[in-house]
Amino acid sequence: MADSETPPEGGTNRGALDVSAEDVGRISPEGRPAYPGMGVRRMWAVFLVVGAAIIMASLGFAYFINPFAGLAAATVGGFMVMVNPALWAAIFRAKERERVASGDAPRN
Repeated sequence: MADSETPPEGGTNRGALDVSAEDVGRISPEGRPAYPGMGVRRMWAVFLVVGAAIIMASLGFAYFINPFAGLAAATVGGFMVMVNPALWAAIFRAKERERVASGDAPRN
């Protein structure tokens, strides 16, 4: 299958992902991304899932232990998300991918 062809149902066009990854690698200070297909929407979906897990764990602690344990779990979990540099870097990487996909990135 050529790079320009549409992949079969359920498949991925690996060549297109590699080209996109190389394009992102040219404009990004961090180089080539590990997961070139992960865009802004998918990244925010990951944040929502992580946030929901923190909330569910906090509610579980509040119900089974005591409300202060739930509050502490929510505080610690929220703080860990806010100070995690990998999560914030992933958002910027997703924006770089969107920039390449929209054609705004400079070509070398």
